[in-house]
Amino acid sequence: MPMFTCAFWTLFLMCRLRTEWKMDQVILCMFMFISAIHHVGHCIFLNEFNDLAAIIHPFYAFADVVTFPLFYLYVRSITSELPLRHLWWVVFAPGVMLSLAIAVIYLNMSPEETSLYVASITFKDQYDGTALCHAMNIVQSISKIVFVIEVSIVMILVARCVKEFDHKVESFYSDTDDKTLKPFHQLLIMFTIAAISSFVFSIIGRHFFVESTWLLAVPSVIFSAVIFQIGWFGSQRTFTFEVQKSEEDAHDAIISQHTDELQKQAAQNAAVAAIPLSQRIEEMVCQHNMFLQKNLKVSDIASALNTNRLYVSQAINDDMHMSFSEYINHKRISYAIQLMQNNPQLNMTEVAAASGFSTDNSFYRNFKAFTGKTPKEATQSK
Repeated sequence: MPMFTCAFWTLFLMCRLRTEWKMDQVILCMFMFISAIHHVGHCIFLNEFNDLAAIIHPFYAFADVVTFPLFYLYVRSITSELPLRHLWWVVFAPGVMLSLAIAVIYLNMSPEETSLYVASITFKDQYDGTALCHAMNIVQSISKIVFVIEVSIVMILVARCVKEFDHKVESFYSDTDDKTLKPFHQLLIMFTIAAISSFVFSIIGRHFFVESTWLLAVPSVIFSAVIFQIGWFGSQRTFTFEVQKSEEDAHDAIISQHTDELQKQAAQNAAVAAIPLSQRIEEMVCQHNMFLQKNLKVSDIASALNTNRLYVSQAINDDMHMSFSEYINHKRISYAIQLMQNNPQLNMTEVAAASGFSTDNSFYRNFKAFTGKTPKEATQSK
């Protein structure tokens, strides 16, 4: 099942790339393709295709240690503008070296050695019959060590990428539901479970699962579910760091064009400039009800105050101890509560729209986050 899931997403992404070439989709397609090779190897070993096992084994070893780092590259491609060029050799070098070592050992084995070794690694413990078999066992052990190290590093780096990306999004946008990677957190947990499961299954051995279809179904379902979720997430994801960067650059360009004008205004309004920026933000947002504006961005407030977006974001973080998104949505929820009290005839969709929320889901999520209750529970408690 995982093999077919990988094949499906590989073909789907290849078709999409024919019409729109995007680096994150290229890396996701590579991830699916190499994962497919990995599971083809499992299929050959588990179905006792011993004649093919020695051929697929080097490719299987390559895929085994490349899959997880490729997943990190995919996450990096949608969360960071840092170049990926220097990371490619880090991703592929261990897999290339291990697969070449395995291929060279197989080429030097006799047909009898190859047959005995393939049968032993599929259904029994390691076979130490000859020096070449012993060398192969060493390479296999190194492969498992590399796999564990890579998975540990990848999980840490992916979690860091997601956290930093979400922080940047929440510092720029008020409406973040379709932009942050919060839904990705659950997928990351599933991916971690799959990684641990993969290592445990490799320790137990393939022969343990060959003996029972039900036992084989457990890893098959786990891997298929995770791979499908990754493919679905990647195929639906449209917002990346590039989208945010283009909007930030557009604002910065406008600010840079009016630098001289802004400096003159600042000199003429020394009294205004002496007021703490956080206070000016509060007055601007509340007096003009800017928080009711859908899809409000920190750059909108910065433009209204004739200042830089970074200063606004930093002032909110440092003085109000929250992100820009939290600050605006807190205002919206307070407004929504008053609206519900003064206009009980309004339904929740109307309250959400009047309070500045772009979607009902965003309204319900933020209401629960700030009050600890759903809108319905809050209404009934009055």
